[in-house]
Amino acid sequence: MPGGGGTIGDKLLQTTSAPAGISATIARQASDVVAFAFTTDPGQITFSDWGTGAYTVELNVTAAGGQLGYKAQLVRVNSACSTVATLATSASQSGVALKTFSFANVSSTGSASDRLQVRILATGGNGGDSARTMTIQVNTTDSEIRAPWITPSPTPTGGFGPASAITSLAVAGVSTGTDPMLQCDMTSMRSDVTGDGYWNSADVAAVLGLFGKAVETGTRADVHPDGFVDISDLAMIAGRIGSPSTPSS
Repeated sequence: MPGGGGTIGDKLLQTTSAPAGISATIARQASDVVAFAFTTDPGQITFSDWGTGAYTVELNVTAAGGQLGYKAQLVRVNSACSTVATLATSASQSGVALKTFSFANVSSTGSASDRLQVRILATGGNGGDSARTMTIQVNTTDSEIRAPWITPSPTPTGGFGPASAITSLAVAGVSTGTDPMLQCDMTSMRSDVTGDGYWNSADVAAVLGLFGKAVETGTRADVHPDGFVDISDLAMIAGRIGSPSTPSS
């Protein structure tokens, strides 16, 4: 799948493709905001009890500002991508390298239609954009997840979907609201400006508080990230008012 920039419909795929890099810039002094999120497709996991065991997330961080730390988080979401349970959150790491985040004795049960989501949470300092920006490589086995119910690709896993295991944190674009990945996108998360798990008047108020102003990269009220808070940011919230969002952490 083509790498596009950590925005819409980033998936946990069962196949690899050409390496791609996606980047995120974190707001000044922001703490544990979702920089990237990758989710299984509906129907990719077909059982309710995910068992108990070890999960491992590998992340190929190719660039990371000096004032930026990041964590991996495992989340169980439902078919609409709303959070069912946060399964585990790692300790913070920093710098450029092939990073490994290990989680022991993780257990989870729920609906057979639930989906696994891997979030990368980031915390930024008070420096310039470059100090608060990170880039990860996707679509290869250098960025992947292992779970108790996944056997190493290319060996098929009978209880896991129709084919082989998840092998990469990969990017796939979504174009319309009818796509089941839409509620899992970073635009959806970003439009919950207050990060309270809902789209409501508080998000509108946060945007109106900066309306008409130029803002720095990563400002949450800049929902449509163009450096200005304006009508386009309000429009991205308006269609979602009154419904639960995918929480920011």
